[in-house]
Amino acid sequence: LNPLLANPLNEVSILKNIQLVNGSNTINHLLGRVQQGWFLTDIQGNANIYRLSPFNDLTLVLMSNASVLVNIGVF
Repeated sequence: LNPLLANPLNEVSILKNIQLVNGSNTINHLLGRVQQGWFLTDIQGNANIYRLSPFNDLTLVLMSNASVLVNIGVF
């Protein structure tokens, strides 16, 4: 039971309707602690998106090659 409870995906928070622009995007992840990971839950367009800087306790910095609206799961 403990490995199941320790899974970081149990604490996913969904950031909805985040507008990414072409280039660097800094997003407040609202977790209140150092982030462990992220994934896209929805994307409304065609873009390549990747993390640009190390995880920290306030923000997620993503690089996008196009302007696109996304939903992001953060944990």
